[in-house]
This record gives sequence, structure tokens and C-alpha cells, in this order.
Amino acid sequence: MSKIVVATLDTLTTRMAGPAIRAWEISRLLGSLGHDVRLLTFASCERLGDGFVATTTSVDGFRDEVESSEIVIIQGYIAATFPWLAEVDQYVVFDLYDPFHLESLAVERHKPMGERTASLGRALRELEVETRC
Repeated sequence: MSKIVVATLDTLTTRMAGPAIRAWEISRLLGSLGHDVRLLTFASCERLGDGFVATTTSVDGFRDEVESSEIVIIQGYIAATFPWLAEVDQYVVFDLYDPFHLESLAVERHKPMGERTASLGRALRELEVETRC
């Protein structure tokens, strides 16, 4: 079976937001199929994995984790944060389910138009990076 890293920017607690729940369930399913799965977050991790390892990571630690895996599954702004992912030998899978580019419109709705436009631009650039790789 494969050694898989799943990475999220969200917190891993008993109460999680949508992207964290998705990363958790992907990890749980892959672990149940016999894969060696490590769910990594750059935020807080306050719970044990269910058939996989759930833990926090650092920038340097993330690179080590990626290099020791065969497959990397990422979501959100991870590709833009770590552009070196486009050059690794591992298979990199982009979880595009979370519509963060659309979410930015709702999150920023009370801000001035210039800030909203900039936020959407960042989200669209991330989406472009993910779909280009």
C-alpha cells in the first residue's frame, strides 16, 4: 500500500470546519483501505487519528513529510505557499472540492471593494496554480 500525506491549513479538533472534515474523512477512508496515512495541519491538532496519524507540522517538517511519502493530497492555499510542490517526485493531488475562491466573496463581503477584489484575486491565482500542475 502507499504512504500518503494529507495536508490542511485547518484545525483538527472535535469540532472542525468543512475543509478539515473533508481532509479527516479522506484520511480515514484511505487508512481503512490499508494505506499508511499522515494527516498534517499547520494549525492545531487536538485529536487522535482514526486509522491514520493526525499531527501538526512546521514548514520544514512538511517538506520532510512530503519527501518521505509517495502521494500528497493538499487543499486550500498550500500550493501557493509551497511552490516547490510542483517540482517533487511524489504524486500531488489537489482537493478542489472546497470552493475557497467563492468563499472569499462571502468572507470579505463587508470589506471595501478593493480588499474584496484582492482577496478574490489571491484565491483565483491559487486555483490557477492547482489546475496548471
